[in-house]
Amino acid sequence: MTRQYPPCHRYTDALREGYIVSITDALLNCHLWVVKGYRLRGEIASGGMSTVYKAVSRATHETVAIKILFSHYAKHRTMLQKLFKEKHVEGETANSLRHRNVIQTYSFGRFKNRYYFIMEYVDGMNLNQIIYHRSELLRNHRLDVIKQAAEGLSYIHSRGIIHRDFCPKNILLSQDGEVKIIDFGLAVSKTSRFKGLGERSGTPSYMAPEQIRALEADERTDIYGFGVSVYEMIAGKPPFAGEDSFARMQHHLSSEPVPISKQVPDIQPAMEKIVSRAMQKNPRDRYKSMQDLLNDLREIE
Repeated sequence: MTRQYPPCHRYTDALREGYIVSITDALLNCHLWVVKGYRLRGEIASGGMSTVYKAVSRATHETVAIKILFSHYAKHRTMLQKLFKEKHVEGETANSLRHRNVIQTYSFGRFKNRYYFIMEYVDGMNLNQIIYHRSELLRNHRLDVIKQAAEGLSYIHSRGIIHRDFCPKNILLSQDGEVKIIDFGLAVSKTSRFKGLGERSGTPSYMAPEQIRALEADERTDIYGFGVSVYEMIAGKPPFAGEDSFARMQHHLSSEPVPISKQVPDIQPAMEKIVSRAMQKNPRDRYKSMQDLLNDLREIE
């Protein structure tokens, strides 16, 4: 028999009355009223805008990931709503993206003041965790991981979407070695009137100079983040260090990174050239498209 849980504000009484057995159980099931038809099984990750849970469908027993946005991020909710609802000639909504290297969003919705997204569940870790804690997982497969990430980002661009937060923490690597690009919380449509103008958004260690200056983003903005991410994957550390976010952003604006060949002497010259071109300060000096970058990657054995 399915246990019936009382409203969230009555969990103190629920604990006392035996409906639930722990505070953790209470916190998880507090969200059941938001996402009907799913039972949350544990927290996967939590950030400044949302929490992601592992969940199981009551109807199909399929394991999924459910992202629940914090209710006080009204501005980001508005951006997400526009992203998911806009239909353009080349741009499709994020929940219609179908590519093996992009996380699949099955559905999304809003209940009162909360947005949620039901997504494909990936059993694995993000690249940030792997780089700093499980680097052996990349040692013999780094080029394949880089190519898969490039394939996914190229596909996202072909569907009219700019990610705007491409970085290792937003790249999952499954147990089977498959890359999945995640988190479209800051994404915008290429044909949107907004495109990031007037807003400084992203992860400071990977933001392109135009993002830091709150200028309009395009595909080359993501290409910069891709270049920084690949540099970190190869060197084992980011191209710029800093005590705080402001210091790191200043480096992206005015400092040149140590050539990656100084960090990793045996790197292929072709890979160093790709990373260097992707990380150029001026967008006009970068690759014009991820497809062009991907073509160069495919030449590397």
